[in-house]
Amino acid sequence: MDREMRRVEDLMTTALVTVFEDDALDVANIEMEIGKLRHLPVVSREHPAQLVGLVTHRDVLRAAGRAFVERGASRERMLKQVPIGEVMRHRVETARPEETAVEAARRLLARKIGCLPVVDEEGTLVGIVTEADFVRVAADLLEESADETD
Repeated sequence: MDREMRRVEDLMTTALVTVFEDDALDVANIEMEIGKLRHLPVVSREHPAQLVGLVTHRDVLRAAGRAFVERGASRERMLKQVPIGEVMRHRVETARPEETAVEAARRLLARKIGCLPVVDEEGTLVGIVTEADFVRVAADLLEESADETD
């Protein structure tokens, strides 16, 4: 495929792990640990394909630290008590599947964010594209370039 023609849909992960905003933070923490993930889309329980937010590994760590300082609560206890909706990011930058990968990468850099949930024209969550996806593309291009010079 032409390098310039790569689209978000060519890079995004579609086997999504999502959480609900009323789930406790320990659910997000477990999913992140099991899947070695740093970002989880948060969806509506009533409409599981509707994106309502994003929770990151950093959000979980920040909430756990704050609970310890403010309440003296143990990390495990706090993670079971705090709903994801209290710490998630509500306004989430998203991408469209047909958007060029270059546009998406530039937005990640400009906004200093690690991922873009991908939604279709109806607003349905269809994937996620992360920094790791772009690093993978860069590694492939560097390898191709090295092969061409050999």
